[in-house]
Parts: sequence; C-alpha cells; structure tokens
Amino acid sequence: MTILDQNQFENAILLYSQEHYQQAWITPFGHGHLAALIGKSGLTDAGTQILQGTLFEVFDEDLFPELATFLVELATPEEIKALPPISHKITIEEWNKGFWQWRETTSTSPSGCHLGIYKALLSNKAISENLCEMLNIVIRLKLIPTRWCKAISVLIEKDPGSPCVNRLRMIHLFEADYNFFLKLMWASRLVHRWEDTDQFGIQQYGLSALDPSMLKRLTYDLSRILRSNLGMLRQNY
Repeated sequence: MTILDQNQFENAILLYSQEHYQQAWITPFGHGHLAALIGKSGLTDAGTQILQGTLFEVFDEDLFPELATFLVELATPEEIKALPPISHKITIEEWNKGFWQWRETTSTSPSGCHLGIYKALLSNKAISENLCEMLNIVIRLKLIPTRWCKAISVLIEKDPGSPCVNRLRMIHLFEADYNFFLKLMWASRLVHRWEDTDQFGIQQYGLSALDPSMLKRLTYDLSRILRSNLGMLRQNY
C-alpha cells in the first residue's frame, strides 16, 4: 500500500511505533504481577530481591517455573559482591578523551548543544574542567537535568531507497553529555568489570568482535564441508 498523504503517513508511523515499542507488553515483566512488583525503573524492593536472588521465595506459582530459574540466575554473583562498587566519578582525562575521539558528525543533543561545541571547548582547559565537574555533581547528587528527559526519535531506512513503514529503524538522539556518561559507565567500566571477572556467558564475547565472526565463519564452512543442515537465528533490534 502506497501512502502519499502526509497525515496518513504520520498516522501509519505512529501506529507502527506504538506496536514496535509495546512488543514486550506480553512478557511477564511487561504486565501483570511481576511488572507491578518491579515497576518501570526496577528500583523497588522486588528489584533488590532479584539482585539478592531471593525473589523466587515469593514467586507466583501460576507463572512458568522456568521464569523462577531465570530470576535466580539474575542474582549478583558472589565474586562481584566482594569487589568495590564501580566508581561514578569522571576524570577530566576521560572527559577530554571521550569527546576528542567522538566523531563530530554524530547526531546528538535535542537542546541544540551539538557535539561539535563540546569538541571545540576542549581547547579551553578551564571550561572543560567546569563541564566535567558539573556532570560529576549531577551524578553525585542523583539529579536529572530537564534536557536529559527529551529525545528526538529518528527513522532510518533499513533498505535505502525503499521507505517502507515497517522497514524503518528507530533510534533516539539524547544529549551529548548524557550519552557520554552512558558510554563510559556501561560500554566501558561495566563491560571491563564483566571481562575481568569472567561474567559473560559462552554466547557473549564482551569487547571482542573478531571471535564471534570467526566462529560463525567456521560454523558455515564446517556445515558446507560435512554437507549437514544448518539453521541460524538472526534477531533484529
């Protein structure tokens, strides 16, 4: 079906977006008993019990028993508990390195404070130190800047030249400093902690991108040589 009317096209995109972002609703954590216990943020007593591995003690028997096993496996490992918490403090060296290596063409910041502004200010040591300290204050006091609460949803064609509504990849543009904080904490410090304590599963490779690619190639080659059937499951996000 070809849609040329602007209003119809916008309505189609909104409908598709609602369906896309509500796919998890049918899951145990999307609605029902567990969803009410966990809440939207997970910062509840039930969320703490999951980390402690004790939520299964009050598990609803009407749900799948496999889910109880899954919840138990989400508990914080003992080797992680024995380590000091990951530091939230951002050093000026990390600030400078993070923004220096960030490609300026990256789209960010609905507020208009473009990534290029942060990169240009790196030449001024005093301003960069002040910006870094402001971010540390926000983190330390658990504040939420208003501009962090806004995002721009961008739709990118998965198939260039074919703008089918159901073939649009949705990404959200956040503020540059907020994105920097997430990258540093999750993609760097947390991942390194997992690597150092060997917490990744056998199907995960952490910081390594070559290993899974090589194993996938070897799997294909072995299947071809042995003339055996092979099925691969690809999951799109």
